[in-house]
Amino acid sequence: RNNRLLQTLAKEIKDLKFRKNQLRFKLKKLYQSILKNEEHIFQNESSFIAVIISLWKINEEVTEDMFPSFLDKESMTYLIHYAKLEYELEQLETLLKSEELKEMGYDDKEILTREEIE
Repeated sequence: RNNRLLQTLAKEIKDLKFRKNQLRFKLKKLYQSILKNEEHIFQNESSFIAVIISLWKINEEVTEDMFPSFLDKESMTYLIHYAKLEYELEQLETLLKSEELKEMGYDDKEILTREEIE
């Protein structure tokens, strides 16, 4: 009986991992198409930054060939650098919040990161 339950749970875990990878792949393609699409009118640099950070959050690398052709190398470098700073700030804010919650008596199991909540 326990063996059957373990087999069922193992299958569910395998299925969930497969679905997670499929979703990650679809997100990657979506973000890449948004970033590359020259007809998409970006309001400002924050649109590029948001897409770059979203790619990093799903553990994808951002390369210059992902950007629209109207951006020069200097602009791409700037956007990647700016996104890196924003992403690091976001991670530091999450860490700070985690530390503050620990000081208030919550343990690690009770603390959710921003990515887990979203």
